Amino acid sequence: FGWDRWIRTIEMPESKSGALPLGYIPLFTTLELYHKYIFMSIVFSQIIFCPSYPIFFCISFYSSNSVMIKQENILKKYICFLLIISFLFLASCSAKSASASEIFYTVYEKLSPVSYGEIYFSNQDKGTKHYMSSALFSTVYGDGVPLAEADLIEEYAIYLSSFALPCEIAVFKCYSPSDTPKIEQMCIRRLDFLKKHFKNTEYENILDTASVISSGKYVIMIISDTSESLSEISKSALN
Repeated sequence: FGWDRWIRTIEMPESKSGALPLGYIPLFTTLELYHKYIFMSIVFSQIIFCPSYPIFFCISFYSSNSVMIKQENILKKYICFLLIISFLFLASCSAKSASASEIFYTVYEKLSPVSYGEIYFSNQDKGTKHYMSSALFSTVYGDGVPLAEADLIEEYAIYLSSFALPCEIAVFKCYSPSDTPKIEQMCIRRLDFLKKHFKNTEYENILDTASVISSGKYVIMIISDTSESLSEISKSALN
């Protein structure tokens, strides 16, 4: 495993044996401490910021004893490498765990100005301005009865026009990516209802260009008369 810094004084004779030379500190002790410290820091940060991200890479790296680090400069490079990998993992996790309201405002700002309307958030308390009751949610996205899909949604942010206009923005974050197809179908049902309601009106073309897309845990529905590609706006907000 090699030896660390030399602290032998003039009075200390040079050791000729294979045992620990006089005055030398085993590098293995320093390496072991750094190794465990960096590994535990990475694991701790993964648990706090992104518990769902696999950490098998770090575990396998820590468990492997096939390569022995013998020089201190290699040790420093090794530590820097792990720190860079940890930073990239955390950055990736942060992007994928954005809240529904964050994605909503990204879309909303790109579509502004929009017609006067109400914005609802799932984390609002009952009686507050931006609170959407379960009855209103069921009326908008169903036939007025409680929707089973509501239990699949971790959070949402919804904009509804206050006028008789097909102008809506909805961002849903599901508990699991496997739930997004059901929420996507819920949005398509809403879109089909509006198409029937506004058939043979001046707003029919707006509904034909509406967008419903899903990615990971997210589902985004946009109905707007903007000339920009709504699907591209949604994809951009998710990146």
